[in-house]
Amino acid sequence: MAADTNEEKDDGWKDPRRKLTVIPHNIPGNNSANVIRNAVKDVDGNSYDAIRIGKQVWMQTDLRTKHYRDGSAVPHQIHVDGKWNDNDFSYTEPFWAEEYMYGELCLYNWPAVSDPRGLCPDGWRVATKQDWDALETYLGADTSYVKGDNPKHIAKALSSAQWPDWPEYEEYIDKKEHVVGYESASTNNATGFSAFPWPYFDGRHYGGIVFAAYWTPNAISKSKAWAVKIHGNGATLNIKPDEKGYYYMVRCIRQEQGSR
Repeated sequence: MAADTNEEKDDGWKDPRRKLTVIPHNIPGNNSANVIRNAVKDVDGNSYDAIRIGKQVWMQTDLRTKHYRDGSAVPHQIHVDGKWNDNDFSYTEPFWAEEYMYGELCLYNWPAVSDPRGLCPDGWRVATKQDWDALETYLGADTSYVKGDNPKHIAKALSSAQWPDWPEYEEYIDKKEHVVGYESASTNNATGFSAFPWPYFDGRHYGGIVFAAYWTPNAISKSKAWAVKIHGNGATLNIKPDEKGYYYMVRCIRQEQGSR
C-alpha cells in the first residue's frame, strides 16, 4: 500500500491549526519575461529562480539553507515535548527554525541573518533596508505596479497570487480597496516577486499567517533591527524596527559587481 504523502510528521508535538495544501517553492507569478530560471544554488544545493525588477535581481522565493556560505551549520533551535530552549529568543546567538506547516522553509533570527559568514550564496546578499527602499521607490514610480493614486500602494504588486483564501482569513482582511486581500488575490503579483505569508516564530510560539515578514541585516539598537512586512490587510510595504529574537524569512538579492 502506497504511503500517504500528506501524512503529518510526528515530531513530538501537535499544532491544532489548519494545515495548508503544500505550496511549491517556485510560485507562479507575473512579469515572466524577467524570470531567470535556476539562477543560483545555495550551499545546501537548493536551487532558486530569480526575478529582475528594475535594476535589481531578487531570488523569487525565500531562502531555505541551513548552513552559512562557508559550509558551517546555522544552529537549529529544537523543541522537546512542546518546550523550547531558554535561548531560542536570542538577540545575540544565531538560530534557524522550521516553518511549522511544511518543514521546508527556514525562518531565521536576526543574529543568523547578520552573521558575517553569510546566509546567501556567493555573489548574493541578504536584502538590506536600502535595497527594500530602492524597490519601494522604483515600484512607486510605475503606475502599472501602483493600486490607486498613492505611490506607496505597492503591496499587491509584490504579493503572491496564491495568498490564502480561507473563510477565517477573509474575516481578518479589511475589505479596503488596494489591500493585498481586496477582491481577489488574482490581481496580485504584477512584479513576480511572489511574497507569501508563512508563519513567523517569536522564540516561543508560532504566529498566524497574516503577513510575509523579512529580515534585513541592518541593526537599529542592541535589541532591534529593520524588518519588512507585507500585511494581508495592508496596501503598503512596511519597513519598521522589530525584535532581533524573532524568526522571519530571508530574501537574497544579487550583488552588483564590486559591491559587498
